Amino acid sequence: MNELDYKIAGDRGILIYFGGEIGPETFQRIRLFNENLLKSNFPGVKETFPGYRTLFISYEPSGTDYDTLVYQLKQLAQNPPSREYQKEEVCFEIPIVYDGPDLPMVAKLLNILAEEITQRHLGDKYLILLTGGAGGIAYFKFRDKLFDLPRKKTPAFIATDGAVGFAAGIGSAGSRQPQGMKGKTSGWWFIGRTPIRQWLPDRDPPVLIKAGDWIRYKRVDADDFDRIAQEVDRGTYELHVCKT
Repeated sequence: MNELDYKIAGDRGILIYFGGEIGPETFQRIRLFNENLLKSNFPGVKETFPGYRTLFISYEPSGTDYDTLVYQLKQLAQNPPSREYQKEEVCFEIPIVYDGPDLPMVAKLLNILAEEITQRHLGDKYLILLTGGAGGIAYFKFRDKLFDLPRKKTPAFIATDGAVGFAAGIGSAGSRQPQGMKGKTSGWWFIGRTPIRQWLPDRDPPVLIKAGDWIRYKRVDADDFDRIAQEVDRGTYELHVCKT
């Protein structure tokens, strides 16, 4: 197992690097460590923010200092509670239309048919590793090396609402954006779109799909997209649980 690396992050933050590959094993290590940290109630700790391979800890200097907190964190890492992290095996079905603006170019670059790309995108389920950015987008790591295609050298403006894309082995669950957040410049490859809204500010937590959830895509057509989008906007649509 990789040793943890502790770094100063500003005047009131610590960033812990967990190393290892981005994916379920590293995610579980970070999540368990974070749970144990929060239960330890170390003085001065304010908030924590898990990443793909990191955990950021914000602390109040009046309650602790960098050296003291790092010592406590190292003790926690060496003597963790006996309970192991229990994986949440909830899997949600995400409807998707494969009509993304980059699908033909991706097929050309990889020298395969667009249909093979969509079938391989549909053929796995994905663990959500974190949520963040505008609209609380949910991110995951592909196991299929097909999706290791690097980011575009020249980012392009994407106006497609609900765009589902990938780059360098990382994928996003996709989300129709709140009013005023549509359209962005991105280096990702967008191959489809979903009618789902990920950001729900009236909910607690305000994201539909959370880190620790699993997702699987289900192909729908344009008419289904419009129907589901209307149900989502009315608040009557419920995500289906995957058949595994």
